Amino acid sequence: MSAVVKIKIEADPPRRDPAILRRDVRLSLSDGVSFALMVGLGETYIPAFVIAVGLGEVNSGLITTLPLLVGALIQLAAPMMIGLFGSYRRWAVLCAYLQAFAFIPLTIGALVGYLPAPALFLVAAVYWGTSLCLSAAWNSWIGATTPAGIRTGFCAKRNRWNQAVAMMGFLIGGWALKGCRDSGKIWPFAVVFGVSFLARVISAHLMSKQSDYIPPKKNNKALALSEIFSVLKKHPKVVQLLLYFLCVQFAVYTSAPYFTPYLLRHVNFSYPDYAILTAAAYAGRVWIYPWLARCGREHGTHALLWTGGIGICVIPALWLFSANFWYLLVIEILTGFVWAAFELATILMIFETIDNEVRIAALTFYNVANAIVISVASLLGASLLDALSGKTTAYLILFGLSALGRAITIVVLRKVTREQTRWIPLASIPMVTPFFNGFVYPFQKIKHWGKKKGMKKAA
Repeated sequence: MSAVVKIKIEADPPRRDPAILRRDVRLSLSDGVSFALMVGLGETYIPAFVIAVGLGEVNSGLITTLPLLVGALIQLAAPMMIGLFGSYRRWAVLCAYLQAFAFIPLTIGALVGYLPAPALFLVAAVYWGTSLCLSAAWNSWIGATTPAGIRTGFCAKRNRWNQAVAMMGFLIGGWALKGCRDSGKIWPFAVVFGVSFLARVISAHLMSKQSDYIPPKKNNKALALSEIFSVLKKHPKVVQLLLYFLCVQFAVYTSAPYFTPYLLRHVNFSYPDYAILTAAAYAGRVWIYPWLARCGREHGTHALLWTGGIGICVIPALWLFSANFWYLLVIEILTGFVWAAFELATILMIFETIDNEVRIAALTFYNVANAIVISVASLLGASLLDALSGKTTAYLILFGLSALGRAITIVVLRKVTREQTRWIPLASIPMVTPFFNGFVYPFQKIKHWGKKKGMKKAA
């Protein structure tokens, strides 16, 4: 994809000691594992907690979307705060700790047995606000300190470990919450949220041990919208790419927030069944990531984006045919495959096409636009459910509309990738992939990168 987007690609980071780089990669992988445990065990059960405390299906869907808008507005100050702290690492670590403390009110609410809706939405706003603030800093931090030669392998490996641990966390959460629906007790949520708090604290500590990057002062100021639009105007291909991502988000979030209440309330799955289904999507990601990393190197980021972009159009349509557990299990594994391709392509596009000097500003702007799009989409979905009194038919209509909306995004994708419209050959999909295959690739590349840099210096 970088071959199409004609903008400046950032230079490789200054040469670093391969031993230090290897240590940073290990710390980043470990930090990601702790973060993923928090996501799988805690974040994914917040909508279920909303239902458990009796706040309804619509609130369960909106709890993961509306707070994003508040969070996106909070992270507008991220560039200025990074300048105040003087480093990407310090700001990212602070955000990680604040995100961890958002689980404390949830834990207390689970022990007490109730948490008012305004308090829940406030906690969720803090949780996703700190997440967005951290995301912009983390992308610039890793982009500035990780050599381009190991980036694909590192991102694929980190994402793979994250998905595997998130899957385990979700299964553990489902087991811990087993029986909550029948007994009416919600105190097990306190255990789930308490462990999630500890996992994020450990993640923040591991982040603090990694090598820092001090950004230039000119990059760390709050930009006016006119300045952001001026920057984007110079890069129309980047604008098209961001527009595509926003269109995808709109189509996805008209239905995605309501899949959880659909399964728990209308299909009447238990928490363990729900956990297994959601974990299946994580398992699909874990299984496919080594192959995606190889395909990304061989066929390019465009192929990953097209494969994921087409695949996610099909998923909601498949939800319409049956609510059988085993059928949905297969669909969720397929969901993991296509979203893994799309997510890997997205993060590689950020590294490859947006210069580090403007990345914070660009991501800050995108996060705000993304939050607005997600909020509007989720409200439209909620309006449809409310108009049809939350009947099962309303959910099926919502899934169908989402599939149609995702299909329309292909028109935008064709404009983004006009010079290179292709996808990964299906014949190359492995039937059996060793579970740990490709896990050492980033470390091999670090060694090769260090030798290559040393030879250049000697020459």
